[in-house]
Amino acid sequence: MARSLDQTIQYSSVLIIEPYAQETVTSDDRAYTWFKSRLLQILSHPTRQALPLASRLDELSTSLTPTNLLPLSSSDILIIKSGGTLVVDGVEINFANPAFPGFSLRKSYLVFTTLSSDNKTALVPLGVNGICELLNTNSLHSLGSEDSAVAREVNGLSLSAFRDRLARTDR
Repeated sequence: MARSLDQTIQYSSVLIIEPYAQETVTSDDRAYTWFKSRLLQILSHPTRQALPLASRLDELSTSLTPTNLLPLSSSDILIIKSGGTLVVDGVEINFANPAFPGFSLRKSYLVFTTLSSDNKTALVPLGVNGICELLNTNSLHSLGSEDSAVAREVNGLSLSAFRDRLARTDR
């Protein structure tokens, strides 16, 4: 897995998204949460392919498909994470994933992802270390751990400084 911000950029599709709906599904006795998001911008595509691509919507099993979030508009994308909360027979069951707690709806984020070939689904392989909230000041606030080089390098950058970094990265 990439260790620096420059390496992460080379292996990731960098997106700006705004999640606005979510659905938790179960598949093989595991919970997964999908976030339906507006794809505001694709900042870059990977120049190196070492991470698995996300599955296309038409490749998903029936149990993994977030049917309540469909159809997608041309500007929508679905981002999946493991874990989530389900209500079964009136009992709330939480399948926690501390490595990636999820997104707050109606906030903008910069995310390091692997995209499906149709650009409709995405994974965030770095978990919370690959997510930055885009603050009203146009600066990035990493949700990741200070132990993560990527989180440390991105935290506090302005979006324009990050774009400059993208342009300078050996692509």
